[in-house]
Amino acid sequence: MLTENELKYCVGCSACANICTVGAIKMAPDDEGFLYPNINMLLCISCGKCIKVCQVKNKPALNHTKEAYAGIHKDKDILMKSSSGGAFTAIAQAVLENHGSVFGVGSDLSHCAVHVCAESLDELKNIHGSKYMQSNIQTSYCQIKQRLESGSTVLFSGTPCQVAGLYLFLEKPYKNLITVDLICHGVPSARMFLDYKENLEKRLGGFITSYKFRHKEKKPNRYMGMVTYKKKGKLKKTPVYWLTDSYNYYFMHGDILRKSCYSCQYAVENRVADITIGDYWGVEKLHPDINKDFGVSLLLINTEKAQEWLSNIEKYINLTPTTLSNVYKNNAQLRHPTRESRIRDELFTLWHNGGYVQIDKRFKKQNRSNYSVIWRYKLLKMISPNIKSKIKKVLRKI
Repeated sequence: MLTENELKYCVGCSACANICTVGAIKMAPDDEGFLYPNINMLLCISCGKCIKVCQVKNKPALNHTKEAYAGIHKDKDILMKSSSGGAFTAIAQAVLENHGSVFGVGSDLSHCAVHVCAESLDELKNIHGSKYMQSNIQTSYCQIKQRLESGSTVLFSGTPCQVAGLYLFLEKPYKNLITVDLICHGVPSARMFLDYKENLEKRLGGFITSYKFRHKEKKPNRYMGMVTYKKKGKLKKTPVYWLTDSYNYYFMHGDILRKSCYSCQYAVENRVADITIGDYWGVEKLHPDINKDFGVSLLLINTEKAQEWLSNIEKYINLTPTTLSNVYKNNAQLRHPTRESRIRDELFTLWHNGGYVQIDKRFKKQNRSNYSVIWRYKLLKMISPNIKSKIKKVLRKI
């Protein structure tokens, strides 16, 4: 059992709930909507297994990265559906080709993040794309162990703390397990997202059928997501710009994250998983020859097992070697956790006292200038490339 002081470092990985053989531990949301272990002492048999798998008390070994690559998926359709360069899908395809199982973050019926298992390319579609909230592991660790024991190849993808939770739960290494961790910014809670979504539906006057945190039209735009909603029997779409959307803005600025995210022990160069993936920030300066128009992934190869898998992955993705020093320089989350927000407590207090609408009101009052940025962007999109070129020539002469 964790002390009150230790609980603030709990990452909600669910390893303790998965390891408990008598069902004494359930993951339950706190007042902020984040999952924490809830122990039924009437069922507890004091076996100590939950303590052995707790990463607050046991720190898993980290790997020193061996190689780094810029990656772009070879399939244009998959690339367009991916948040960046399609690295995760390429790795997953290699595992599925080997008749394995893929565990990653999908969406439930309420569009909240949950870990699901995919055993086909069709099932893999639910795991595409970023989800800006903490996913619910549910019983994934138990399912993974069963598959590993049967000899099946398993890919597990999640935040570094979720990968660490899996390793502690398994207690021993498995040659047939491939792990992928994300360059993680931190996670908001699913409960806050649900309240945000409900508030957004009221503003739209319809029911949201799809929520994409990252969306590509002709070119990727890190400022834009896409919401599909049903209104008066018709499906409509509307873009979501993080500069003018309270939930995405506060997430990007690290203002609504789980408390443990601000002291994350995995936001470092050495990695817990076999492979680390994320957006390749700064790729245009380091590799000007790479076509970055539709997104570029960063892949860090951290173990010998991952190096052996590269030949399987290269079937699906174009990989360009890159230097680790430049990778670390352009990715803050590989050097330190997100800085603790000065307005986090204020936002959660507003939410508790008046619902998500109060957070939205605060945002709109203090961020009015952001809307002009979006309107300038929209106007630029309406101008044809030929006219843009002529305007640039005129400006150069002035």
